[in-house]
Amino acid sequence: MPDQLLDLTIGPPAHGGHCVARHDGRVVFVRHTLPGERVRARVTDATSRYWRADAIEVLEPSPDRVPSVWPEAGPGGVGGGELAHVALPAQRAWKRDVITDALRRIGHIGPDHPAVAPLQVEYVPLPEGPSPVPGTGYRTRVTLIADGEGRAGMHGHRSDAVLGVGSLPLAHARIHELDLLGRTWPAGARIQAVAPSAGAPVVLVDGRPSEATHHADGVPPGTRTDPPGFVRWSGPASRPTPTGSVPMASGRPMPEPRRR
Repeated sequence: MPDQLLDLTIGPPAHGGHCVARHDGRVVFVRHTLPGERVRARVTDATSRYWRADAIEVLEPSPDRVPSVWPEAGPGGVGGGELAHVALPAQRAWKRDVITDALRRIGHIGPDHPAVAPLQVEYVPLPEGPSPVPGTGYRTRVTLIADGEGRAGMHGHRSDAVLGVGSLPLAHARIHELDLLGRTWPAGARIQAVAPSAGAPVVLVDGRPSEATHHADGVPPGTRTDPPGFVRWSGPASRPTPTGSVPMASGRPMPEPRRR
């Protein structure tokens, strides 16, 4: 079934940046689309219970569709930008609907329950002010993978393939100052960058502090290993862990991306 093309009418949003559609009674989780759209989608994965697909052509667009702020996260691209094509008010409505659906299905809480009926997802501005491009510049944690030539890239969605990226529009300005995409890294290295609410950004390469940590503030490598607000712990991956909150557009820290 993978690579099969389907014309689908898109239903409600689901957790993970997908929308739900049906084809001959089978559930299809579709990325890069919006509720109410008609799209042509390519099947990317098939199980006995459901299929996954990417919308590759929009036949009838939603009024909430906008030009993607991160085209490299589009069909066939990297993961992490599943709502980049959705207008900001619709993004907040999408997240509200996913939360209320989970409360209904898992918590058996109806839509008229006082904990659900008034639920709204609100915009929380960054402390330093809004990004020049609305909806961008808020992620304070980024994970990259170096390709065979040492260029920083990201995994394709649900893939081990490393795809090159030319920009990180969702990353915070302090992450951009580290010049992660302009550097050469050890082939295959896992590069993690965090901009904490206090102290300098930190960069880890395969779990170890990198000299790139000090690129933005001009502190020579070796002067310090961890910025204020970080503690070191011993575990399978031994890495710094933030002790305070990390400001996000949602008001919560962004969890480390996982490949599915």
